[in-house]
Amino acid sequence: MQLHRFSNSLTIQTPAKLNLFFEILGKRSDSWHEIETVTVPVDLYDELTFSKNETGSGVEFSGQSEIQEENPVPFDETNLVMKAVRLFEQIGNRKLSLSIRLTKRIPSQAGLGGGSSDAAAVLVGLNELEQTGYTRKQLQLMAGKLGSDVPLFLEPGGAFGWGRGEHTCSLDYIPEMNFVILKPREGLSTPAVYEQYSRLSDKTPRPINDMLRAIQLQSPELIGCCLFNRLEQPAVQLWKELGGYKSLLRPLPGVLGVQMSGSGTAVFALCRTVEAAQNVFDSLTRLILPVQLFIAKTCQSDWYAH
Repeated sequence: MQLHRFSNSLTIQTPAKLNLFFEILGKRSDSWHEIETVTVPVDLYDELTFSKNETGSGVEFSGQSEIQEENPVPFDETNLVMKAVRLFEQIGNRKLSLSIRLTKRIPSQAGLGGGSSDAAAVLVGLNELEQTGYTRKQLQLMAGKLGSDVPLFLEPGGAFGWGRGEHTCSLDYIPEMNFVILKPREGLSTPAVYEQYSRLSDKTPRPINDMLRAIQLQSPELIGCCLFNRLEQPAVQLWKELGGYKSLLRPLPGVLGVQMSGSGTAVFALCRTVEAAQNVFDSLTRLILPVQLFIAKTCQSDWYAH
């Protein structure tokens, strides 16, 4: 998450995330699932611009999308941006007066966390703009009310998440990694993927220890061997072409591992070097596939300095 302050406005670039590891440990009594996940933010950014509105006319929300999508994100009260605004107003017992403009570059229904990242950026941006002085812990408590992925984006870089995702800790020692992200036109709804997961016969949990050790050793090669996503099998069962895209990526030179992110449908290739990522991207571009392609690398947040 990158903050840029100007005289009358604040702009935040808010990143996508990739799940290096995602396991479901069971269903909780509150109907959420108990999970363990390791995520990294990558430099594929949405952008939010906040401007003070001195007329006292409330919150004006608008936006544009720079990507073609079958189901474009609505720029209205149903958007997580506005849900974060309303929560901030409710908790602070205040009425805000400002304009927010969202530029969408992170595909939706991809498992890349674009909406959650935007919501986290709203909490950070309003805290900065309104000078409310909330701590990161207070912001994370707010974030947990908005969605399971949202608190992860308030960590400075890589994160380990557990519970339903609302508990997080920073993984500061994650190495720089290079990725190619492939997002098919088709999307899958998260509830549908979880419903399909409920039908799996084998749900034996996979320990997260190997992934955490690979990260501690700062070894992209070992991380590539430890990639795991419990939701991948049910997603492939719902949409078999997803497996075909994985098979397309896996044998390309320089690819250390391939996995779906979140509940899909985006899949990513972890590449040995930035040059390998560029070669993978070029190879896929020449195939003229009905997909969106992105080159990305791990990134860090700078909002703690503000």
